[in-house]
Amino acid sequence: MIVLVVLFGSWLILRGIGVLGATALATWHDSARYALAVMFVFTAVAHFNKMRHDLAQMIPSFIPQPMLIVYITGVGEFLGAAGLSQNSAFLPESALSCF
Repeated sequence: MIVLVVLFGSWLILRGIGVLGATALATWHDSARYALAVMFVFTAVAHFNKMRHDLAQMIPSFIPQPMLIVYITGVGEFLGAAGLSQNSAFLPESALSCF
């Protein structure tokens, strides 16, 4: 539930900043992209604090090294947040339009 509060709260705050003149947040779409990045960072931090053991317990026992999986997914979430923060010119559909 707190993750949704972070997502929607940051979306509204970022959109408010866009209304005040920040061109990077000028649309709801752009604000949502940055809000998703904030949410990804918020959830990625859990992979590296005391909650990491709780996350490892959710992984099925037949998968080896559950802590490694937790760390890898945490890094993946940080990378996802970084990707969402990039200019839309770097999105995959932009690369496909070259062909």
